[in-house]
Amino acid sequence: MPTNQPQIEIRIYWFFRISVLLKGAISLFETIAGILVLTIPTLLLGTVISMSQDELMEEPGDFIATHSLQLAQ
Repeated sequence: MPTNQPQIEIRIYWFFRISVLLKGAISLFETIAGILVLTIPTLLLGTVISMSQDELMEEPGDFIATHSLQLAQ
């Protein structure tokens, strides 16, 4: 059992490093997306319209679709 201890610690160390790198990549993606949303409001409005258009055609009073459209405008 004591001979496996360093092997397990090495695995835990690499899982930790990989998880930190993934968390950093996700944070970078979120930052870029936030900057794009702030700088390109027409892109946001076009995206919301394209995503909610079908739902609003089926149900004109849909709560989520109408409120997300109002928020984007």
